[in-house]
Amino acid sequence: MSFTITPELENYAHGVKEKYGVPESVTLGQAIYESSLGQSNIAKQANNWFGMKGTGTAGSYNGWQKFNNVSESFDAYGKLLSKDRYTSHTKNATTTAEYLQGIVNGGYCSDAGYVSNVLKIINDNNLEQYNTSQYKGSSSLLDSAGSIVGGIGSAVTDTAKNVGAKILTAGFIILAVILGILCIAKAFEGVD
Repeated sequence: MSFTITPELENYAHGVKEKYGVPESVTLGQAIYESSLGQSNIAKQANNWFGMKGTGTAGSYNGWQKFNNVSESFDAYGKLLSKDRYTSHTKNATTTAEYLQGIVNGGYCSDAGYVSNVLKIINDNNLEQYNTSQYKGSSSLLDSAGSIVGGIGSAVTDTAKNVGAKILTAGFIILAVILGILCIAKAFEGVD
């Protein structure tokens, strides 16, 4: 199913990224999955777009956190995922799948299909286009390769990083082959 991301939702997701480090595609994918993009009963009645239980800034609604507005829901979600129980599993993530798996490993939910369901939403709706920066766990070598290939500086996408990494790997393989040939040539130098 295709969803339309409004500029307002994009801004909420970007705010979560800036304040708490959660990639925009993950925030948007989870918001769609958890609330059907704000169409669930909890989202409509309590402004709770992430199915968070307990008491929110405006109290609770049938055991779910209730918020004064959608922005507060996104902020509470980001704050939740910034806790060590999640960041200890997401800090080295280099892909969206790894990041989502880290959230699940931190105890966000027990749904065995959660990662694949949210990834499907992210992929079907091209949500990675909203990511404004690298994952925290990216290596500088991959970031550099992605930046060169993608040509878009710090806003390089996972796709560009993967292409950059593949080009870098191919370069190392070619270099190893050339060095191997030179060593063999040197070994047989002067042999008739």
